[in-house]
Amino acid sequence: MKRVVVLCLSVMLVGFTLAGCKEEMPATPADTGQVRADAPIDSLELASYRCPGCGAEMEADAYCTHCNAVASTGATVHCDKCDKDYTEGQYCPECNRFMFDDPYFCATENRTFPKGTYCPKEAAYQGVTTVEYCAECKKPFDGALEKCPDCGK
Repeated sequence: MKRVVVLCLSVMLVGFTLAGCKEEMPATPADTGQVRADAPIDSLELASYRCPGCGAEMEADAYCTHCNAVASTGATVHCDKCDKDYTEGQYCPECNRFMFDDPYFCATENRTFPKGTYCPKEAAYQGVTTVEYCAECKKPFDGALEKCPDCGK
C-alpha cells in the first residue's frame, strides 16, 4: 500500500512539473520599485543626503569643504553639551563634533559615542571617515587631502 501511495505521488509530481505548474512568488518591493511604509530603512540608498549648509546633494557622510559640514538627511540634533539644536551633519566648534544622533562604538574607549564625535586618542571623528582634524589649526579639513590646507601639516 505504501508503494502505491509513493508511486501515485511521484506520478503527480512529474505530471505537474511537465504541465508547467509552479508556485508564483509575490512581487517584492524591489521588483515593483515601491517601498512598503512599514519596511525598515536599512539601506543608505533610500535616503537623500544633502549638505546642511548649502543644500547640495551628496553621498552619505561626504564632507562639504565650503560649509564645513557632513552630508546628512537633514534631521534636527540637540547637543546636550552646548544646549543647542543643529541640523544633522553640522559642525559645532565648541564641541569639536559633527552633529549626529547615531551611536558609534569606539573600541579604543570601549564605549559608545554619538557619531561625529572627535576622539583625541584615535585622532579621528567617530564614524565619519571623510574628515580629518588638524591639531595645529584646531579645525577639521577634507580627509581626501594628505595635509591640512591651512598649515600644511
